[in-house]
Amino acid sequence: MRRPTVRERLFSQLIIDPSGCLLWTGSTRGGGYGRIKISGRSYAVHRLVYEMFAGPIPAGLEVDHLCKNRICCNVAHLEAVTPRVNNVRSTSPSAINTTKTYCAKGHEFDLLNTRFTPSGRRACRICSRAFTAKHNARKRAESGRPFGRIYVRKTHCNSGHEFDEANTYWTKDGRRQCRECNRIQQALRRELTSIDRTDVPQ
Repeated sequence: MRRPTVRERLFSQLIIDPSGCLLWTGSTRGGGYGRIKISGRSYAVHRLVYEMFAGPIPAGLEVDHLCKNRICCNVAHLEAVTPRVNNVRSTSPSAINTTKTYCAKGHEFDLLNTRFTPSGRRACRICSRAFTAKHNARKRAESGRPFGRIYVRKTHCNSGHEFDEANTYWTKDGRRQCRECNRIQQALRRELTSIDRTDVPQ
C-alpha cells in the first residue's frame, strides 16, 4: 500500500473555517500550534505550509498568524516577521507594555523621558534617576561616611577656610567643596604650566 506524501497528510487534516482560516485538526503542542511528525521529527504545521506555498522562511524570521489563530494554516493569514514584530503583535505582557504611553508612576514616555535597556525594554528616566538616588543614599547610610548636605558637620575646610555661602559649592555627586582652595589649586597649576613652557628650548 502506498504511503501518503507529506502534502497529502497535511491536507487530510485541514478544514476550512467560515472565517477564512484553514484549521489544523491534528495534534498540537508548544502553546497550541499544530505539529506533525515526519521521519520521526516534529515540525510546526503552519511553517511547513508557509514554505510549501510562500517560499523559504528567511533566517532569523518567525511566521506570525495575522488572524491570531494558532492552528490556522492559511498562507494569506501568515507573514514572516522579526521576533520583535511578532511579539509586539501578540497579547503577551511585553507587547501590552509597548502600547503604554505612561510608566507605572505616571511619567510620560516622551522623547526626553524614555531610554532603552540593553535588552530593548523601555524605561522611565525620572524613575531610573529616583531609584539610583535612593540606592546610593542607602549605600552611603550603610557605609557610615559623611555625604551630602544632611551629613555636613564641618564648618571649615581642611585648610581653615569657612564653608560660608560664598565659599561653598557642591559637586554633581553631592560633595561640598571649598572655592578658595579650588582657586589656589588652579593658580598653582597655571604657574607650574607656565614654568614648564619657559623651560622648553625655542
